[in-house]
Amino acid sequence: MANDEGQGWVDYKFPKPGQEKPVAKTSYIQRVEGTQYLVGAGVYK
Repeated sequence: MANDEGQGWVDYKFPKPGQEKPVAKTSYIQRVEGTQYLVGAGVYK
């Protein structure tokens, strides 16, 4: 998402810390302008 559009929301499944079963999670990612770095934050649904 960040590589193509520079920023955006992504929905996916990922295990919570200490657990094995993947659960729904959504994250917002954004490319830091002029760099190769990405900044993101996510929350479990």
